[in-house]
Amino acid sequence: FGFIIDFFQKNPMIDMVYGGCNIVNADRNFIVRFEDDYGFRKCNIRNYAEFSYDTLLNVYSGLIPQQTVFFRRSIFDKVGYLDETYNFTMDYEYWLRIGARYKIKRVDTVIANFRMHPEAKTNFKNRYAFIRESIRARWKHGGRKIAPFYLYAGRLALKTCLKQILITLRICKNR
Repeated sequence: FGFIIDFFQKNPMIDMVYGGCNIVNADRNFIVRFEDDYGFRKCNIRNYAEFSYDTLLNVYSGLIPQQTVFFRRSIFDKVGYLDETYNFTMDYEYWLRIGARYKIKRVDTVIANFRMHPEAKTNFKNRYAFIRESIRARWKHGGRKIAPFYLYAGRLALKTCLKQILITLRICKNR
C-alpha cells in the first residue's frame, strides 16, 4: 500500500483514489482488465482515465471498482457510514455521496483483482436486484431515470435467463 500512501502525500487536494482492476476467474487466472470489460464498451465510455461524477451518476454505476478504492479518514468522518438499506450497490451509493462533494482521482495502476465465480454476490443471478438498487441510488442523488448500462445489463440478464430456461426445457424433454 506504499503507492497509495505516497499518492495521498503528493496529492493533498485529492480525497479519494481508485485505480485499475483485473477480472480473474475462480482459479485467479486473468480474464480481462476491468476497464476493457463490456460495461465500458457498451456505454461508450471513452475517457476512463479521468473521473467524471456525471458518468458515475448518469451512465455507469460500475465505473469505480470498489476493491481499488482508498479515501482519507476525514472523508469518512464527514460522509459517514455505508447505507445498509442497499445490499448490492452500497458502495456505488457511497461513491455518489463522496463524488458530489469531494475530489476523486483515478490512477492508471492495477491495484486489485476482482474474482468472478458462480457464487459471487455480483454475478448475473443477482443482476436485476443490482439494477433496481442502482436506479434507487441514482434517483436519490438526482440522476437520470435510466442509464445506458441498465438497458444493456437488462438485455444480457434476460438473454441469460432465457438460455437457462431453454436448457432446462431440453433436459425435461429428454427425460
